[in-house]
Amino acid sequence: MRENPSIVEADFGRSDHQEAVLKLLAAYTADFMAGDAPSSSGVGGYVLPHLRDDPKVLTLLAFVESKAVGIAICFRGFSEVADLPLLIISDFFVLPEHRGHGIGGQMLVSVEDLAHQLDCPRLNLKVKAENHRALRLYETAGFLRTVSQEEMTGVICLEKILV
Repeated sequence: MRENPSIVEADFGRSDHQEAVLKLLAAYTADFMAGDAPSSSGVGGYVLPHLRDDPKVLTLLAFVESKAVGIAICFRGFSEVADLPLLIISDFFVLPEHRGHGIGGQMLVSVEDLAHQLDCPRLNLKVKAENHRALRLYETAGFLRTVSQEEMTGVICLEKILV
């Protein structure tokens, strides 16, 4: 079943958005580390002010029926080699029970729209080599592998050139 999320830029002046970011980051950490979620209370002291105050950081939240189900944390960057600005997707996560419903793809479209607004003709990200589901999502969305550090670090670098 395809879900139709509302995807918005996080407003860190809103307590519900702050809470959503912390809960999603705790779930992401638990999923990423395959362990128990850390307490979100210890994370907020640094993470929330950093995400709120750093002008290079952009955070998108996906909501389904007012429940936060996905997060994308992006950084504005610059490629010295290409001499172009770019948007780096640092953290990208959809709650497990909402995967397979099109939310990740819709979030990537929102990230791409954001890149266009910022005049960033490139999107970059890294993904764990064993995260096959995420790799399929990114490659289906038009990302291409640029560098594979799979043997050394287990990480694959992907890039999407925007037209």
